[in-house]
Amino acid sequence: MKSKRRHELRTNELADQLGQWIEQVRPYTTVLLAAVLGVVLILAGWYYLTAHRAQTLAEGWRSLMSAGANPQANVVEELSRVADQFENSPAGLWAALSAADMEGAQGVGLLFSDRAGAETSLNQAKSRYREVLANPRAEKDPMLLHRAQFGLAQVCEAQSELEEAVKQYTLVSTGVAKTTLGEIAQKRAKRLEDAEAKKWYHWFANQRPVPRSLGTDHPATQFPELPEGDLDSLGDSPGLDFLQGLGTGSGTSSPAAPATPPAAPETGATAPPASPAGQTPAPETPAPASATPAPDTPPASAEPPAADAPPIEAPGR
Repeated sequence: MKSKRRHELRTNELADQLGQWIEQVRPYTTVLLAAVLGVVLILAGWYYLTAHRAQTLAEGWRSLMSAGANPQANVVEELSRVADQFENSPAGLWAALSAADMEGAQGVGLLFSDRAGAETSLNQAKSRYREVLANPRAEKDPMLLHRAQFGLAQVCEAQSELEEAVKQYTLVSTGVAKTTLGEIAQKRAKRLEDAEAKKWYHWFANQRPVPRSLGTDHPATQFPELPEGDLDSLGDSPGLDFLQGLGTGSGTSSPAAPATPPAAPETGATAPPASPAGQTPAPETPAPASATPAPDTPPASAEPPAADAPPIEAPGR
């Protein structure tokens, strides 16, 4: 009985304490419910933002990969659009970096033909590189950071801004010293510090190249007009007249080849038989132009040579 009574006393004591605690908390019930609801909303928002961020990242990378898929579109413009749309994402930063690389390469190529166009492209590339470097997210991607520094150094070098170029090359070589990119940056920084290199870049910056032309009447971007006339009258293959003027090694010109082969002689005389081995046939003496043709009937004293008679040997044999 005593143990049962003792248990009842403890149960009543616990109920009393719970009732006292409820009475104390009751004034703050609204606040507690609001706090619980706030925690639930925070968790729901965190889940939504996480899912949305993952979806945005996937869409950004997809847009970056498909920026150059359309051959009819301007790749730089497509990359710029992706960079603006996803500017605070890794895909947007890489799109801006890729667009800067293409504009920088285009500007370097124009330095030898169009300085005004080259400066425009190089300035745009420089602006994009600086935007990438100014983004706080670039610090979280070392590869992106050093690539942007290296590209900015190349643009400054192309514009003969050697001090800034050396500064950016040094940042790359310090940040990734034991990589291929770091070694290249170190070599370029060392080269730009040379006095002869500075002299050459100063000379090159003052040059104003002019595009080559095919003549005064035909600019380099145009081709000469075709000759007038009926093009159908031309033959399928060139004639032999082009052989005239082609000389041998001594500089003499070879005669033109005849248009048609010479006609065969009308006489029915047969060719003399071949001479025996070791013998040279006697040279034939052509008849003078004024000689009269032989009569139809040969004289009686003339005997026709035998058909199988050997030819006369040359004198001195």
